[in-house]
Amino acid sequence: MFAWGAVSARLQRAYLTAPIVFVAVGVLLAGLAPVESEAEAEAVKLLTEVTLVWVMFSDAARVGIRVVRADAAVNLGSQSNTNRL
Repeated sequence: MFAWGAVSARLQRAYLTAPIVFVAVGVLLAGLAPVESEAEAEAVKLLTEVTLVWVMFSDAARVGIRVVRADAAVNLGSQSNTNRL
C-alpha cells in the first residue's frame, strides 16, 4: 500500500488504477509462491474477498450524489420505455 501511495499519481496518468496494479502484483506473487494446501487456498480466498469489498466500497464512496441521481434517472427512463413495447 505504501508503494502504491508513492507512485499512484504517476501510474494513474498512464491509466493504471489501483485494482489493475494490485491484480498484476497478485499474479506475479502467485507465480513466485504457489498455494499448496487447502488451508492456504481458503486464506487466499478470504483475503481476496475482503480486498474486493474494500476496493468496491472505496470506488462507490467517491461517486457523487449527482452522478447517482443522474444514473438512476437514466435507468428509470429506460425501464418505462421497455414496458411500452
